[in-house]
Amino acid sequence: MLRRQSLQIALATKLKPERPKVQILHLKKSTAFTKKVTGFYKDTQFWDWVYRGSHGLDKSYDSEMFHYRLWWQSVGMVKHGDVVEFKHQYKGTSENMTDRSVKVMVNAIALYLLTNDQRIGEIAAGMMRGIVAQS
Repeated sequence: MLRRQSLQIALATKLKPERPKVQILHLKKSTAFTKKVTGFYKDTQFWDWVYRGSHGLDKSYDSEMFHYRLWWQSVGMVKHGDVVEFKHQYKGTSENMTDRSVKVMVNAIALYLLTNDQRIGEIAAGMMRGIVAQS
């Protein structure tokens, strides 16, 4: 019995993962970087573009239906005078909409929690509903 306990302790010790050595960012550097990235999003109106370019069912279509958003692949823009048209670049089906939508969703959630921006919150919620709509 004693040998068995000794073996269990030895195995547990060997299997215990080592903590990775991580360099912690200085708070001022982290804050400066966050302001730079969020400033980029604001200056370029990136999240407005995501809102307009995402696919799904808008809640204005029918309030009784489940509205959602998904991030599609291979969508480009074509300018006709003063009008910009979102256009699918190829014919076919999506390879993995969940993968792309989740990448947009998690960043929208993080930015919404940081800024409390309602448009970004709607993007995050719409993407979450989109993941559910696919299941």
